[in-house]
Formats: sequence, structure tokens, C-alpha cells
Amino acid sequence: MKRRKVLLVDGSATFREIFMQGMIERRFEPTVVASSGEAMRELADQSYDLICSAMHLPDIAGTALCATLRRDPRFAATPFFLFTADADVNVQQQVLPEGVTEVFHRNEVAELFNFIAHYPFDDRNLSGRILLVEDDAALRALVTGMLQRHGLQVVQCTDADAAWPVFELGSFDLVITDVVLTGQMTGLQLVRRIRRFMGPRGETPILAMTGFEDVARRLELFRSGINDYIAKPLLEQEFMSRVNNLLLARRSVWTAIARDCGGRLRDIRGELDALLASGLAPAQRQHALSASNLAQELERTLAESEAMP
Repeated sequence: MKRRKVLLVDGSATFREIFMQGMIERRFEPTVVASSGEAMRELADQSYDLICSAMHLPDIAGTALCATLRRDPRFAATPFFLFTADADVNVQQQVLPEGVTEVFHRNEVAELFNFIAHYPFDDRNLSGRILLVEDDAALRALVTGMLQRHGLQVVQCTDADAAWPVFELGSFDLVITDVVLTGQMTGLQLVRRIRRFMGPRGETPILAMTGFEDVARRLELFRSGINDYIAKPLLEQEFMSRVNNLLLARRSVWTAIARDCGGRLRDIRGELDALLASGLAPAQRQHALSASNLAQELERTLAESEAMP
């Protein structure tokens, strides 16, 4: 698995050591420097997945370093986290216009490490099956390419009429549909039909692609049941961030269900084990043993599904 490269710019040797150890433990590849000058020399011929900086550096402010990097096309979209010892609650509002992604207090090191470990980097490989509904061939090819480059399986449909039976018969982690489509059924009608579908598939996340600029039209999309929308023309980083967020939200729901079911299965298996330890007739003992083995197998399957990427 690729180790993500993280650059820290901080004048404190103690903080640099803490940060380096924390990143190594979380399987990142950290580089630490003490000043913006060292950082710029490091970045001259190196790329990084994440840049972190103290608010106050020995030579310039961390916000000035961020603003400088944002003017470089190579780092225009690189996540930039800022550390501060300032207790002012307005710090975040002051630094975000400079291009800072997130602000952490220097005492929030544990929160910082957790945030970095779960950060949705744009080039991460995703997993899932996507139903894409788009009548424009060029846009359909563009979106398919974006999704496949990130490891997703894509089933393409040219209109909602063709997509509906595909959805009925298949299982998808996300539906992406244009709102205005050729054919008898619009994208909006497809959304409403999916939301009327009985069972878990009726809760499948839906991302709408739209050219609507009118707020009332966009609100109508949410009222119809979409989870999110993206405006055309599509920007790949924004598009994949929205896709990633919807897939993560769906996975978190299933993870919670799996954990709950796993806990219940453990309780059942404990009761069965207690029965097996008591005096049971041979036939009853065989039934209890079979049930205990089945509960254990289901528990193992749930644990494996929870561990899947």
C-alpha cells in the first residue's frame, strides 16, 4: 500500500519529533523542516500529499507560506493544515481565505493524527459499484474515466428508462444521474422511483449532475431524494470528493449495522455455549452445536466485511 508523503514545517524540534513519530506509526512518510525556506527547497523537486505548518515560523507566517504555495499549480489543491497556539475562535475565519484547509490547536495532536488518518485524499483507491445514467456520450465517457481511475466499477446507461430495470436487478453502492435526460423518464423521476423502492436498495445514495442555477430547482432535487449534487461543468477533484463522501457515509452505516449484528451474534453464541455446557440430550446438543457454529461463521463473515476497504 502506498505510504502518503507529509511535510511538516515547524520551528519546534519537540513538535517535529512528536509529529514524525505519530505519522510513522500511522504508516505515513513524514518529512520535517524548521522554516519556510527549507520547505520551499524541499518542495522544489518533491511532491507531497499533505503539507502542515505552524502559524508562526522563524522566517514568515504559515499563512504566507500557504498563499505562496497556492500560486504554484503543483500545490494549488494540496491539503494544507495549520497549527496555532492562539485561542482566538476567529482564527479559522481569518486564515481560510489564504487557502488553508484546516486549523488545529497545537494541543490537539491526537485529533490531528486521527483527522489525517481519515482524510479523503483525492487519489485514494475506492471500492464500489456505480450506476451512471447520462445521455451525453462525451460526458458519460469523462465521468466513467474519473470513476474507473479511482478503482470503481461503473455500469453505464444512456437514459433513465434503461437504468431502472438495471437498478431493479442489480446492487449498487451509488447512483449518479443527470437530471435532464432523453427518453420518457427524467433523472428526477428516476430518483423518485428509487426512493419508493422497498428495502435497503431504496436508500442507495444518489448524486445528481445538473446545470440548474436556480436555487428552487436545486431544492427540488433534495426534496425528491438526492443525497448530493454537482454542477456542470464537472471538476474532477470536486466530483470525486463528493463521490468519496457518499461512499464513506454508506459504508459507515453498514459498518454500524455489522457491529450491532456481530454483538448480537456473540450474545447468542454465549447463550448456546452455556447450553452446551449443561446436560443436553444428544439430539438437542447436536442442534445447539450446529447453531453455535453457524453464529460463529456469521460473526466471522461480518468481521471480514467490516475490514474490507
